[in-house]
Amino acid sequence: MQEAIEFETIVKNRNVDIPSQYSLNNKKVRVIILSELELPNKKIETKPMKLTSIIAQAKGKGCFKSVSEINSFIRNERNQWD
Repeated sequence: MQEAIEFETIVKNRNVDIPSQYSLNNKKVRVIILSELELPNKKIETKPMKLTSIIAQAKGKGCFKSVSEINSFIRNERNQWD
């Protein structure tokens, strides 16, 4: 049977102290350490962007050189359906 415990502590000299309320002496355990990252106190401000702006910033512009080429391609595709 597995038992999971959770507690907060500070790692000192690469050692993790387990609170005395947990009786884990001479037991094999699996340890997972989740460290909280210290982030700078800077606020990152983001402005909402329009989808067209995001697409315009993309590296590749697609396989069409102009809007008229896109319209022509779509028109030809529609004509083939009929």
